[in-house]
Amino acid sequence: MEYFQVKVPLQKAGVSVDQLIAYLADAGFEGFEETGEQLIAYFPASTGVNMTALLSALSREHGFAYEAGLLQDQNWNALWESQYEPVQFGQECLIRAPFHKPLKEILYDIVIEPKMSFGTAHHETTFLMIEEILTLDCNHKKILDMGCGTAVLAILASKMGAVGGLAIDNDEWAYRNAEENLMLNKVKDIEIKLGSLDLIRDQQFDMVFANITRNILLDHLPGYAETLQTGGVLLLSGFYDHDGKIIKQTAGENRLHCIGERTKNSWMMLKFVKENKDMA
Repeated sequence: MEYFQVKVPLQKAGVSVDQLIAYLADAGFEGFEETGEQLIAYFPASTGVNMTALLSALSREHGFAYEAGLLQDQNWNALWESQYEPVQFGQECLIRAPFHKPLKEILYDIVIEPKMSFGTAHHETTFLMIEEILTLDCNHKKILDMGCGTAVLAILASKMGAVGGLAIDNDEWAYRNAEENLMLNKVKDIEIKLGSLDLIRDQQFDMVFANITRNILLDHLPGYAETLQTGGVLLLSGFYDHDGKIIKQTAGENRLHCIGERTKNSWMMLKFVKENKDMA
């Protein structure tokens, strides 16, 4: 599978790097690296999108210059492995690659094969989601991980006692990577599926995790609310703190009450509980 690699010189960009990432993520870009002088973004070539037209429109609208080209899978893997560092959450959780040594006295040791999939805990939104999941009681809970990427959130919940659940991503590359990571972590009670919201019809979950983008979250919120048990917990991330208001408003219209939030470098995570109809 090939990816377009787009390099944007930050000193010539008319917007902040956070805004730039948000614009590109909304347009379908899936991975980002910030080197200090430039932002490097990746887009799957298999989608058939006219990248010349897409980048031209984005650069005109948001005021940035760019260089673009194709990047082979192996080139990405070699680059990613050379830069990949483990992420540790105190003594509770370690997210590492197979080529990293495990640490002693870590409660939840999670091994992630470092590929293009989003969700290695390096990005602020994944970090925030993991921080919050570590505070939850996942024991005997059925979970849904939407837009699962590497499936790191589902894997953590399983290690924390979740009994069964579903991880979904609409990207085939992420789907294959998630399957691999479930096997690496010996997780057998989480099912991984390739697709989107239609796969959860007529199912009920105690917890739903969705780390996607603002627009997709807004579109999917009614579906999340419908599939969540009354009293169940919904965690959302993938958006900036200035988008929190519209997320909360839309969630409230679907019987979802905000009971907590976290922020990191302007990125936000929101925690909701599903109310009874009488309380809504």
